[in-house]
Amino acid sequence: MAAESCATSESCWVALESNPDVLTKYIHKLGVPEGWTFTDVYGLDAEMLAMVPQPVAAVVVLFPITDKYEARYQVEVASMRKNPPQVNPNVYFMEQKIGNACGTIAVIHAICNNATMMQIAADSFFARLMNRTRALDPSARADYLNTDKELEEVHASTAQEGQTTAPHADDDINLHFVVLVVVDNQLYELDGRKPFPVCHGPASKESILQDAARAISEMISHDTEELHFSVIALSRPTN
Repeated sequence: MAAESCATSESCWVALESNPDVLTKYIHKLGVPEGWTFTDVYGLDAEMLAMVPQPVAAVVVLFPITDKYEARYQVEVASMRKNPPQVNPNVYFMEQKIGNACGTIAVIHAICNNATMMQIAADSFFARLMNRTRALDPSARADYLNTDKELEEVHASTAQEGQTTAPHADDDINLHFVVLVVVDNQLYELDGRKPFPVCHGPASKESILQDAARAISEMISHDTEELHFSVIALSRPTN
């Protein structure tokens, strides 16, 4: 679900449910090879992480936008805008300008930063998106996405497939998706509400699950009273 207010967004979509089966159907409709699926991560300790199928391409986090988080977010964004970080051009990143679309933005970031690893077909939605927006900045990529009717239609149909009743498109949802990916041996947090990717330091494709768990634990430590975090891994089971 999302935290981008529909009142201030150019358009609004129905929020996606944090459901691995729903998200898996979503990416398969858009051309991701069917071996790749989303799966719940039930804990961040070594025993729970060992249960997650390998290899893992990305880790998606859903969390509530609390007052504590929003205050910290505002400070972080102000600092980013004052002192823009050096951005690795190999990181595919876009802003979120569509209300309630943070789930889709997280999926796009997960797939487009792992297109080679996941063997994304040249005629798939994600390949077309990357080809058409590669030269654009994150804001212009978001503007392009707002005109993509194919994605909007697939998103709308997928949003109705969850286990709970889908909210209305103009409902403001206080839950937000972000994703963690590894690009050029660095772990990046990709959040469409922020103007730039956030680098969390050295990591590897092989250890992304453990690296992401450390970053998520740090996120949780800022608001220990809030327990409504959900973690989902994008992986390709080999068994």
